[in-house]
Formats: sequence, C-alpha cells, structure tokens
Amino acid sequence: MVNTYIIVPTADDYSVSLGATTTVCGVVIGSMAVAQVFSSVYFSAWSNRSYFRPLVFSSTMLVLGNILYALAYNLDSLTILLIGRLLWWMGSARAVNRWYISDCVPLKIRMKASEGFVSASALGMACGPALIDLLQTNFKVQLLIYFMLKYAMEILLSESSVITSYYFGWSTSSVAMFLAIMGLTVLPVNAIVGTYISNMFEDRQILLGSDILVLARILLSFKFTSSYMVPQYVCSAMITFVAAEVLEGAGVNLSLLSQVMSSRLARGTYNGRLLSTEAGTLARVVADGTITLAGYLGESKLLNVTLFPSLLNCISSIAATCLTYNSLFL
Repeated sequence: MVNTYIIVPTADDYSVSLGATTTVCGVVIGSMAVAQVFSSVYFSAWSNRSYFRPLVFSSTMLVLGNILYALAYNLDSLTILLIGRLLWWMGSARAVNRWYISDCVPLKIRMKASEGFVSASALGMACGPALIDLLQTNFKVQLLIYFMLKYAMEILLSESSVITSYYFGWSTSSVAMFLAIMGLTVLPVNAIVGTYISNMFEDRQILLGSDILVLARILLSFKFTSSYMVPQYVCSAMITFVAAEVLEGAGVNLSLLSQVMSSRLARGTYNGRLLSTEAGTLARVVADGTITLAGYLGESKLLNVTLFPSLLNCISSIAATCLTYNSLFL
C-alpha cells in the first residue's frame, strides 16, 4: 500500500514535468485500477495451484514498475511512466493475500489475521504520502535552521544569569538591563533588513550569511583561556540577537519555508506555521534540558558544554543550506 499511494501527492507534478497536463495524473492513478481488473483474474487461477509463485511474480512486477516509473523522468517519456504504473498493478497481490488468509489461516485466528491485514493496508495508505513529505529536503533544511536558531537563543537567554553572575559577578538588575538592551535591537535590525538588505540580496544569501553569523557567535562564546571577558560575551550575544532577528523577525527563514514546502502540506494541518512553531518549541525544550544536564558538571563547565551541541547543530545547518542552496527559491 505504501508503494501504491506514495505517488499520489506528486503525480500531477510528475506528469507536468513530462510534458503532460495535470489532469493526466488521473490516468496515472486510474491505470492501476484498470490493470487490477485483469490481474485479479489470473492471480485467482494461479493461486488455486500455488501461493508462493504468484507472490514472487508480484514482487518482481512491483520492482520493475518502480524502476520504470523512476526512469520515466530521465527518459522524458510519459509512456514509460504509464507502463511502470501498469506493471505495479499487474503485480498487485492484495487479493492473493486475502485468499491465503481465508484458505490457510486456522479459523480461530482468521479474524485476527484479517484485522492485521486491514490495519497494515491502512497504515501503508497513510505512510505512502507521509514518506513524500519526509523525502522533501528543502523544507526540512528550513526547519533545521529554525531549530538551530531557537536552540542557540534559548541557551543564551536561559543561562545568561548563571554565566554572567559566575564570570562577571553581575546582579539580577544588570542581567535584566543587558537583555533589555539586546531586545531594543529588534526594531532597527528589522527595519534595515526589510528596507535595504532584502532588496540587495536574495533570501538564500541572507539565510546563509545569518547561519555563518551564528557560527561566529558560537565560536566567539567558547571559553578558551582561563579568563572570560565581558566584551567577548556581550559581542557574541549581540551577534546571536542580530542573526536571530534577520532569520525570524525579518521573516527570511519562514519566507523560504513557505516557498519550498509542498503546496498540499502548506494547506494541510501540518503547515509551515505549525511545523515552525513545533520546531521552535522542541528546540527550547532540548536547550533547557541540555542546560539542566550540563549543570551537574558544575558552573565552570556549563558554558562550553552547552555551546558544543549548538556548534554541531549550526555546522549541520550550514552544510544542509549549502547542499540545497541551488534548489532554494530566490
């Protein structure tokens, strides 16, 4: 069933890429039912003698159908695509599976076996389209970047009072004033990005630049020597805030997310707004959990221990952005 329904979300786009109209997707999907009308006949006759051979034949047809369906794009042939779909349903063995259950499964557990078969079929129907979304790389990169951003911000904010009091002896009012000053950077940064930078650079260029800024901040924040200076901490914190506002406040990341996400997914329950919110929430939870666990190692090690996961996350985000750079919309 996964094999059957995995093509449904992309059938129209695939047809258009081969020079057909979007309505041809009805033929692509409907050809399966036509082929199954005939496949049920010979499978019925064949299964009277054996169940093993029909299932082997079915698996072979499914593999060949998958290969032809995939090759249709490189061969630029709608005919190959349709043949691949016909082979899929020539090898559809759902009827054979049902007959096997009714003929060979003991009566006491036949109901349970039938329920299991139906449940597996329903799960396959759900997993097919879900795999399409999981295999879409671009929008997952945007969510990874959003996760990285929120993780780095949560680490900075949540441990700010502990770090500043341990290294600099700041009071609560000093920490509050420092965070308030950083918050005041929101308006000018948004104004500059929205008015000037967004008109001078592509979204993907701004995205990559902001990723690199976050990486620079993380490297700057590490305590490499015995002393840890206030300018080092303040500069790294300000860089984080600026990069965060560019990506989130100016809407660069969410703008790209809305462009690279599947139109069906964008209209569904799991749309870009929900996924970005969930990614941000998960990042905060993971960041707070990291701080809690790192706290058991002592305040002296808290800074570097919590920054290391941020470093790995940021490097992964930059690598993913570079790999998908040419496929990101301008």
